[in-house]
Amino acid sequence: MEQNSSLTTAGILWNSRLEHEHIRLVSRFGVGDIICDMFVWHSDLLPFQLRKKGCTVYANDLNPDSVRYLKINVDINKVEYRVHAYNLDARAFVSVLMTPPVTGTKLEDVVPISN
Repeated sequence: MEQNSSLTTAGILWNSRLEHEHIRLVSRFGVGDIICDMFVWHSDLLPFQLRKKGCTVYANDLNPDSVRYLKINVDINKVEYRVHAYNLDARAFVSVLMTPPVTGTKLEDVVPISN
């Protein structure tokens, strides 16, 4: 599978046993699906799949390095408009997503997002 990604693995954990589960889940996504990934890691696979699937993703990770690499990979794959990246504790992330937005306010205006 060809994809573009950038990654330095220092400070980021990888569990190779989850690779097949990730592929299985991505295969179920379709055009217009909204995906909430609470533990995104850096996800070099996600932006590539989004380009093909047309999904919208709310991606979160507590590790700021993971979010930084996610954003780099999103930029490389030109899917910035489909991925909303957050650097929060998973419980806080779910709480933010489940809070009804104030009219005219985007989710990104309410929560801190790492750069």
